Amino acid sequence: MPWYKVYFSLDDIATGTHIRLQNRFETLFLRRGKPAGAAMFGNGDAKDDYTYSFSPPCAVFCADMFAEFAASECKAPVPQSIIWLAGDVGARGAIPR
Repeated sequence: MPWYKVYFSLDDIATGTHIRLQNRFETLFLRRGKPAGAAMFGNGDAKDDYTYSFSPPCAVFCADMFAEFAASECKAPVPQSIIWLAGDVGARGAIPR
C-alpha cells in the first residue's frame, strides 16, 4: 500500500487547515481502535514545505479524509525529514531507509 501526502499553501496554514486535518485524523485513528502502523507526519522543516504524510495503513480508514484534503499517493518520506504528529508512535520506525 502506498503512502499519502497532503500539501498546504501558506494561506491554508494561516487559516488553520492543517489543524483541522490533524484533528480529523486523530478522531478517525481513535475510532478505528488505534491501528498499528497508522500515523500522520509533518515535514521537519516546515518553513519551506507544508506537506503532511500518512503511512500506508491510513488508507484503510482515511479515504474520505484524503478526498476532502486532496491527498495524493507518494513514496515513503525520508525518516530524517519528518516529525511524528499523531497516530501510532512506532510507525516512524517502519519507514524504509
